[in-house]
Amino acid sequence: MAFRLARVVLWLALVIVGILFVLAVLYFARGSLEAFPTPEQMNKVRVVAGVGAILFLGIELGLWSLLRSYTRAARARVVENVAPPAT
Repeated sequence: MAFRLARVVLWLALVIVGILFVLAVLYFARGSLEAFPTPEQMNKVRVVAGVGAILFLGIELGLWSLLRSYTRAARARVVENVAPPAT
């Protein structure tokens, strides 16, 4: 039960961080939402959005790796609980 709950929480975290990553990339591409942003403001937005996208991508990869290890551990537990074949 704990493995199933952990996998659901990890999937939820993956979805949330993935949405944040997409928003950071869109913010990087579209820039400031002001009507007439100055080049200095655009540069600041691109730096912050780029760092955010890199950060969210790293978190996404870490969560994916953690989910993969939990899935492997859950499968190993299932294999251990299988009774040996009768001879």
